[in-house]
Amino acid sequence: MAKINEQDIDALRERADIVDIVSGYTTLKRSGGNTFKGLCPFHSEKTPSFTVDSARALYYCFGCGEGGNIYHFIQKVENLDFPGAAEWLARRVGFDLRYEEMRPGERKTSALKLRIIAANEAAARFFHESLMSAPEASDARRYLGGRGFDREVADRWRLGFAPGRNSLTTRLLSAGFTQEELIAADLARKSERDGSLYDTFRGRVIFPTWNLQGDVVGFGARALGDAQPKYLNSSETPVFQKSRLMYGLDRAKSAMGRGEPAVVVEGYTDVIALHEAGIGTAVATNGVALGEGHFEVLKKFTQRAVLMFDADEAGRGATE
Repeated sequence: MAKINEQDIDALRERADIVDIVSGYTTLKRSGGNTFKGLCPFHSEKTPSFTVDSARALYYCFGCGEGGNIYHFIQKVENLDFPGAAEWLARRVGFDLRYEEMRPGERKTSALKLRIIAANEAAARFFHESLMSAPEASDARRYLGGRGFDREVADRWRLGFAPGRNSLTTRLLSAGFTQEELIAADLARKSERDGSLYDTFRGRVIFPTWNLQGDVVGFGARALGDAQPKYLNSSETPVFQKSRLMYGLDRAKSAMGRGEPAVVVEGYTDVIALHEAGIGTAVATNGVALGEGHFEVLKKFTQRAVLMFDADEAGRGATE
């Protein structure tokens, strides 16, 4: 594993605004000078005991004793190791980290992962824009409306619509991504007939999946009408391992960290509906059976899980 350059670690800590980062998890109010105060994101409390010193870039909670610098905060709140916290912060503030002792193979793999994440982000924007404005997305908007998901919900969850045969591929190739990168991300596939590229997802409602760091790493897609399969998911890629990813966990982990149990449901729309109804710990797998890898991920945030599958034979089997 390549080591992050020590100078970059110090420079990133100096550049980042700890108040801005912490404010993403709790509301802070100035309490004098360089001190800010709010409710602690690490335990439940009614009276604010969590303080942030913007001058020294440190935080401390007088209620539970949690404290440290911006890296300690990210490690705790995002459940990351130190390198993961540094990389999360670097992406957040637009800082390019340098690595020491990285072998050629590691550099190549790391570069490909970054390109796949960038392509996924561009695809998510394209899908969302299509859902919100494209005439051919009217059936998709009608379907989501029937589920109770209005434009605000679609915005919050960045829901999308995948149009025709190669509309996404054309857009991403023109943006500078290569055919190899699109295939590696499973955003495009190669025709066996003539070798041309076509979009993996076509004529479907799109549900982006994020990792714990907030990167778009894959997609779930629901067919409209009677097309089969009903649900199509991204294949395994260098950034998308289905056995260790759960849809909605990036949003649910904070509530789980406060002691609330995970609510494991069957599908994307179930997760969204529960979150919108105030059940903020709902998660689902990405088109695969619930397995040991998922529980290993969940137990980092909570010791309890409630399985809320359908009451049909398949649901009972999944619960068993």
